[in-house]
Amino acid sequence: MRTSILACCVLIVLIWPRPTIANPGGACCFADGHCTVETQAQCQQDGGTYQGDDTTCTPNPCPQPTGACCFHDCRCAVETQAQCQAEGGVYYGDNTTCIPIPCSCPPGACCFTDGHCTIGTERECAAQGGTWQGMDTVCDPNRCPQPSGACCFPGCHCEYVDQVTCYSEGGAWMGPNTTCDPNLCDCPPSGACCFPDGHCTLLTQMECDDQGGVCQGDGMTCTPKNPCNVTPAKNTTWGQIKAIYRNWTISARKQFLADC
Repeated sequence: MRTSILACCVLIVLIWPRPTIANPGGACCFADGHCTVETQAQCQQDGGTYQGDDTTCTPNPCPQPTGACCFHDCRCAVETQAQCQAEGGVYYGDNTTCIPIPCSCPPGACCFTDGHCTIGTERECAAQGGTWQGMDTVCDPNRCPQPSGACCFPGCHCEYVDQVTCYSEGGAWMGPNTTCDPNLCDCPPSGACCFPDGHCTLLTQMECDDQGGVCQGDGMTCTPKNPCNVTPAKNTTWGQIKAIYRNWTISARKQFLADC
């Protein structure tokens, strides 16, 4: 009896259906950054990267692809799409780059050191050595700082001004960054001009004559030795001169006799 009961129990254990153990699943990451929950076998078959059993897609554990992100100022940065959109940029697609820059850049005024202005993008302006004035700026009117230079006026007068100012005042502009020292103006030759009181001034022949002086010649200078210095005559009378001569004669005669 016992033997038959034992045999029956063994038979039940052998034929009783066993519970099916399901394959565990986990997060599966794909190259475009999206995530699905799959078994490891399914993930590998689909070309994904399995993140491990019981991992989830919330939050998304998958690395996000990056691409070129363009901003309103024509700046480009390589970021994820989420970062780009959060910063107000325009995402140009996964795996795009900023070299060459894909952004559509609005032009603007570009200023150069000589004061001229051209229209171009910021990148074009920088490549030419200019200073970009910003998007949608214009060259008419010209906003660029104008260089200064020597401006010559009649009478050998020189001023350091920009070209527009020079011409508006009737001067002759010598060019950007030229100076008034030394004076580049076409000046007539000058020289020392002497006046009755002995003072000396450098003037042209015409200027010296007009002011009542005596020109000492082109190229003559007033320094270091003033050519106008004169030895003043002694104010004396003819009688005083004769007395001086008489005294000198008597003194000389006495000296002659003493020597003899």
